[in-house]
Amino acid sequence: MNTKEYNIATKKGFSKGALEDVMNIEKFKQGDVSAYGFIYQKYYKVVLFQLTKLYNGDVEKAKDLTSEVMIKVMETITKYSVEKGSGNFGGWIKKVARNIFVDRTRSKKYKFAKNVDSINKTTNISGSEVNLIQVVEPNPNAEENLISKELNIDIKNRIQKIIDNLSDEEKEVLYLRIDCGLSFNEISKEMNKPLNRCLSKFHRIKIKLKKGI
Repeated sequence: MNTKEYNIATKKGFSKGALEDVMNIEKFKQGDVSAYGFIYQKYYKVVLFQLTKLYNGDVEKAKDLTSEVMIKVMETITKYSVEKGSGNFGGWIKKVARNIFVDRTRSKKYKFAKNVDSINKTTNISGSEVNLIQVVEPNPNAEENLISKELNIDIKNRIQKIIDNLSDEEKEVLYLRIDCGLSFNEISKEMNKPLNRCLSKFHRIKIKLKKGI
């Protein structure tokens, strides 16, 4: 599919993967909706990884925003143009993700400041002022839940202690595999380390965790 965009990208020395992106984007612009599926599959984890770092490791927040980013990308992808200097698509989509993250963060701070008074409502119960968000129904299994909670906390503390003692390389492998859900091939590329080394590191981490728990 030698479109004008593709030819310009070729002259600029785009990699094979970047050229495939240009082809899929051109197909999508021409009405082939399935072409976006390839873009989505390729870049979902890339965006998730970037946003997870921006959220300081909070994967759940990153997942929520990643879905929003991918929808925004689909809506604005017609603006992507190699001819007009958009560069390779991988860089372009990361900029979109970062911009949305910045906008979301600013918006959250504004909303929090705006609504803080409505959150801090209190009511009078038996002569005492009680915050409304603290008023909950009594739990008939409170003792059992407390024991379960304490056990979970103990296990989590043990796991965290093991993780804290891992090497920086082991921590990165664990983070990319568990938090970001990357395959070992993707981890190898992201860390620029041999695949066998990444697999070996993860295997050692599992052994340490089993012994510690």
